[in-house]
Amino acid sequence: MAGRLGAPKALFLDLLSGAISPPRPRAPTVAFNPAFAGAYDFSRQPDFGVLMRQFLDGLPEDGLIMCHPGFVDETLLGLDPLTTQREHEHAFLAGERFPELLAANKVTLS
Repeated sequence: MAGRLGAPKALFLDLLSGAISPPRPRAPTVAFNPAFAGAYDFSRQPDFGVLMRQFLDGLPEDGLIMCHPGFVDETLLGLDPLTTQREHEHAFLAGERFPELLAANKVTLS
């Protein structure tokens, strides 16, 4: 959690999801994700592979990582200021390093 202090958006999402407060009992029939990762400062255009490694670090089983990979076309350029990061995310997720990172962390996708 201490690493989140430098990422206000991630800290805010943690607050909203209750990650900072002790877990509250939930109805056993309601499925939920025990943790959430994936928020980062898009303005810095960081290496998404490094970020993904950080997202996976300490993520419990059934944790959720949010990302928005995509291909950028003229329409999207006019609608979305985060086009560069979408392409970086897609390149990492479609590349060879992602499956290696998942295997190294004993993570499967579902």
